[in-house]
Amino acid sequence: MKQKNVIKNYSTPNWVLSFFGCIILTTTLCFIILNATAFYNPDQNFYSGLPTIGAVFKQWTSIFYFTYLTNIFLGVMLILIGWKRQSTVIKRLFFLSITLITVTFLVYWALISYKKSTWETAYSAIKSLITHEIHPIIGFVFLILLRKEIVLGRKNVYLAIGSVLVYILFAFVLYWATYNVFIQNDGATIYTFLNFAHPLFYKGANIGVIIVLNALIIILAISLPIGLTLFWKAVLKIKFDTSNSKCKKQD
Repeated sequence: MKQKNVIKNYSTPNWVLSFFGCIILTTTLCFIILNATAFYNPDQNFYSGLPTIGAVFKQWTSIFYFTYLTNIFLGVMLILIGWKRQSTVIKRLFFLSITLITVTFLVYWALISYKKSTWETAYSAIKSLITHEIHPIIGFVFLILLRKEIVLGRKNVYLAIGSVLVYILFAFVLYWATYNVFIQNDGATIYTFLNFAHPLFYKGANIGVIIVLNALIIILAISLPIGLTLFWKAVLKIKFDTSNSKCKKQD
């Protein structure tokens, strides 16, 4: 009976969460399919003469972009939190999805959005705005609405760091596995700033600078998820459980 009363007191109905989750997931999957079919352009497999991840995965490149992965994750978690509202684990994973899509939001608008190709066509511009702005903002709104229901744990921080580091590792392996494959003295990159021979847009050949910039990428990959977790926790005053107890369903 107690559980039923809690459900009735929710200010945001479960179906609203799942509905928007379905919209985000469906829209993202549609973009992935359209990118692979109607709007697939082989010329985009190279950018300024350098190979991109598209040179490796061709039509299905979109699946491997951090943007689409975080959009899919957010959509799935909204669906699940609408289905199992009492689950502490699902709420923590939802918060993780917000942390990761905040990374998408910040990195895109700070480092990637300047690319001319992003705004050359209506489809590209609409797709970019939806996946990098509208979907993240929807996630932010629901985090604000659900903030009092969420209790974070240490694993939130560890998983956020681990998720970003795994993606950086994927980019690192991809780059060196394709080094000298498509062109001499370079490999395929997911994002221009993740070119490990020329990190963070550095065009020089100073080994010391290259090492420092690659180290900076790792530092940012660790500090950004931590900072964003603490940012959302502080701004929204989300509770944090410092104990090592296992997550259980809330009564």
